[in-house]
Parts: sequence; C-alpha cells; structure tokens
Amino acid sequence: MSQDGVGITPWTDGGRSTACRQRRQSLQDGGTANLREQQHSYSIQPLHGLDTLDMRYSLKARISTDNPDAIEPTLTLLIPHGTVARSEDGQEFVVEATFDGSSARDLNRTLLSELRRVEKRTRLRAEWTAEDTIERFFDYVPKSTRKIGP
Repeated sequence: MSQDGVGITPWTDGGRSTACRQRRQSLQDGGTANLREQQHSYSIQPLHGLDTLDMRYSLKARISTDNPDAIEPTLTLLIPHGTVARSEDGQEFVVEATFDGSSARDLNRTLLSELRRVEKRTRLRAEWTAEDTIERFFDYVPKSTRKIGP
C-alpha cells in the first residue's frame, strides 16, 4: 500500500498516559515508534505494513471547535499525509486526506472520537468518497449517501 494511505491502529488514549506522551514526543522529534507496541485505544495512523483494509476513502471535512489550538496538534498527528488548514476566522479547520478502512462510518467515528478526547465541543462535517459513492456525516450521524456519475 502507498505511504499516503491511513488506517486505524492502536496507540493512544488521548495523551493521558506516559506511553502516549513518549509517542507524541517521539513523533515531534522526528522519531518513529512501533505503533503495535502500545495497546490503549484506536487512532487513525499511517499504514506501514498493516493487515489488509477494504477500501480507500477520500475525506473532505470542516472541523469546528471551541478550542482550535488544542486540537491542531492532534489533527496534525492524525492526518500526516493530507492537508489541514485553518479558516480565515481561525475557529475552523478544512481537512483533505486519504484513508483506508472498512467503512466511512467507522473512519468518521474514529476521527471524531479522537478529536473529542482532546476537546469535547468539536464538530465534524465530513464527506467521505470511495469509488463511486459519497457519504456525508455531521458528527456521528450519516446525513446522505449518493452515487457519483451520470
């Protein structure tokens, strides 16, 4: 699989344990840590030799929060091979990335859960595209599914 793909991998509990702080520090220092060694909860991380996942999803999302400074480092860790940009007012993020996973619902739930561990008042408006289908979500709730094409 390509290095820009992303999958769900165990490694963090939202930064509350020593292992998580060490992992975050290792990533900030440019180091690499074994993602399979730490078994706390699930987070979206880059794919590097993981078991097969079903589909490739493209994400376009707007993430708003009461504390953007708190979730920005988490977004950067969760989306290493995508784009994360702040809106002009600084209260919202525009995200574009590619993920591999079994379903858009699972990826959406995992992403929002990780962000809400950092800041509870975080809202996610996401559009997940795979092959010829677009699935839209507001927070955890699916809003629409439509086919792309003629």
